[in-house]
Amino acid sequence: MIILNLKILRGGQKMNKILKIVNVFFVALLLLVPSYVKNVRSAESPDYFIERIDVDGTTVFEGDLNRVSRDTVNLERGETLTVEVWVRGVEDIGDNNLSGDTVDNVKVKAFMSGGEFDDVEDTSDVFTVREGVLHKKVLRLDIPEDFDIEDETTTLNIEVFDGDNSREEDLELNIVEKRHALNILDVILNPGLTVESGKTVFGTVRVENLGEKTERDVKIVMSIPELGLSTRTFIDELVNEEDAENDDEDDKVSASSDELFLKIPEDTKEGTYTLKFDVVYNRGHSSLTKTYALNVKGIAPTLVKEQAIASVDTTLQTVEAGKGAIFKVMVTNLGTKTMTFSTDVAGVTSWGNSRVDPASVTVAPDQTGEMFVFIGANENAQAADNAVTLTVKSGENIVKQVPVTVKVSGAQTQDTFGSLRRGLEIGFIVLLIVLVILGLILAARKLGGKEEEEGKTYY
Repeated sequence: MIILNLKILRGGQKMNKILKIVNVFFVALLLLVPSYVKNVRSAESPDYFIERIDVDGTTVFEGDLNRVSRDTVNLERGETLTVEVWVRGVEDIGDNNLSGDTVDNVKVKAFMSGGEFDDVEDTSDVFTVREGVLHKKVLRLDIPEDFDIEDETTTLNIEVFDGDNSREEDLELNIVEKRHALNILDVILNPGLTVESGKTVFGTVRVENLGEKTERDVKIVMSIPELGLSTRTFIDELVNEEDAENDDEDDKVSASSDELFLKIPEDTKEGTYTLKFDVVYNRGHSSLTKTYALNVKGIAPTLVKEQAIASVDTTLQTVEAGKGAIFKVMVTNLGTKTMTFSTDVAGVTSWGNSRVDPASVTVAPDQTGEMFVFIGANENAQAADNAVTLTVKSGENIVKQVPVTVKVSGAQTQDTFGSLRRGLEIGFIVLLIVLVILGLILAARKLGGKEEEEGKTYY
């Protein structure tokens, strides 16, 4: 504290009083200054600061209250930028009137402008800064392939903030285009992602050049790997953005390929297949791929009633749990060529099992063949009327579909107990009869012995 002493060298008593009042005023003013400074510094200086910033493993900022240093990092479009920010809580510095306190709800944000549609940014989770403790937060920013790089440098803004205060640092980044970089803008499909067997799917690929170099003889490949189908075409040239600014109509940054097409074989089974587009460039050293799920609708099997007939001896059978039923399938060949028949069984897997014997039968023209379908119920099968479908086929063609019913009467354990009880009852009756017969035999022998003794003569 500075005390202002004003000595009155000359003047009257009135002047002396005025100077004393002025002296008191200055003393009071100087007493208020430290409190004012403390409040100002507390408002402008939160209880934390940015100690260090790394970008992709390179330290680009390192500073404290007295020292600051910055470096510039070179990056390419399309990369993921990793930013590591170290935040330290302020310790009690005493004479500077700063005291470190715990601060809640703190976040770290990294962002930069230059994206075509949105800023590139990432924000950390909420954390608590404690006095003298160093906190590390890792942020990741995906730099778009079309990031604007007209300016020589891009500003990366780092901000640490809570509800009341914040700390900020601005860093310079050099973001450049890759030497070789193409991008698939769009793929036009006709008739779409659903096609029938025997039909054709068409595709056109739109490609753009986002790299530094002009790309020539860009190969476009359309394929369905599961079906062994493939076709290709070429785009002659794609120049970079700088060369396209020359307003030469022949220089194009983006172009569409000629229409590609693949015919789906007529015997293709219904299902989902991979429709794949490959773009190969940079003399075959670089490529990119785009895939789609293509739904193929197989052609439905045709009925051949005109060439064959099929029948089943019965459509209802009742079985006990743990036992089975037999259905007899008869097929007649009405055609002029020998035909092979088989029978598929559907609807049995959840409660039983099935088999067909023989698995197939070959029938000459105007002849009849037989197959036997065995359907067994599991030992724990519940009592129910189970619907089963028998499909008689000649190759992949359906001759006839016959719905049958297998009625399960109940679990085998109850029937086994009943059989055991009946067996015990019968055994008891047999044992009783045997005992009666033995008793009669013993009685007869006893009576015969007495008669023998009475017939003896004594002298």
